[in-house]
Amino acid sequence: MLYQQFQDLYRNKGEKDVFQKIITDVIKLVDYSNTTFYKYDYFKNNNCYGVLFHLNEKWIWSWINTLNTNVSCIYEIIDYLNSEYNSQLTYELYISDREEFFNLFSKFLDEKKQIIFTPKSEIFKKMFFLTQMIWNLGLISVISGIMTIKKYFNVTIDLNYERGDKNDMTRGCDFLLYFENETKSAQHKKVTNFYPEGDYYTTYNFYYNEKTYRQNLDFITIESNNEIYLFENSYDSNDCGMRNGKFYIHKKQLKKIMKKEKEEITELLIELNKICLQNKIIFMFEKGEDGTNQFFEEMVGNKKSIRFVLNDLDDKNLKVMLEEQINKLK
Repeated sequence: MLYQQFQDLYRNKGEKDVFQKIITDVIKLVDYSNTTFYKYDYFKNNNCYGVLFHLNEKWIWSWINTLNTNVSCIYEIIDYLNSEYNSQLTYELYISDREEFFNLFSKFLDEKKQIIFTPKSEIFKKMFFLTQMIWNLGLISVISGIMTIKKYFNVTIDLNYERGDKNDMTRGCDFLLYFENETKSAQHKKVTNFYPEGDYYTTYNFYYNEKTYRQNLDFITIESNNEIYLFENSYDSNDCGMRNGKFYIHKKQLKKIMKKEKEEITELLIELNKICLQNKIIFMFEKGEDGTNQFFEEMVGNKKSIRFVLNDLDDKNLKVMLEEQINKLK
């Protein structure tokens, strides 16, 4: 199956939820007893069960829990299963017999779950660094959006870098804005092909979760073409939502279009993320207690790990700090 074919399949109404349920149900059955850094357990931060990852002497919400909605990784899983089962999961099968396609996907995934979802296999390693890259690029875009909003509005912004953050999982909230004695929640996304279409802006690259976003978000921020769009969310489905796999939001919800600020910081963060991907280095953002920015390097098993404690986006030394870390890795 070609990636474009899978994207077309995935965008069909309801299919995202089918993949999510199948993968979630199978992961619950994976045996992690023979692994050191993973376990399936209760996570108090978001009050639910999932796969936990042991890092820096604590158990955190694992990247594995994000696979059920990660388009690139689901495609990698299908590609792997096709290599093992004589290419049975085809786009043609999906078109002719959707039920059989998902039945086979569920069956094959269950049979190969120990290989796909536990360490040592090549697909596991590939998905680890793929999800790391995608997650960090998302955070970098959020950081870019925050730096830009702070340029144009008098706000204080709180960003949590951790996976499994309760605000993110239950409300779809990427960051909080404090202004005029009020707390507002925002979801952020970097998209391509974001353009006006009649009275609306539209894109296929943003999924508006009706159940979560409608009631819980105050703002939607979008990065596209070196600009940050700030929209007000709406309770009215005529103003925003999903239609035929495409996100739409009315122009009247737009508060401001802003040129991205501090692009050199964004580019350096992207370069650092890229270098870590190429060299198979674990790279994570963290918040600290003292408000300063600093890098920590350590080993996780046989993998090099870099933690970037990023507290102060206004730090005048941030650019130099990033350049020095990149040069060190090079």
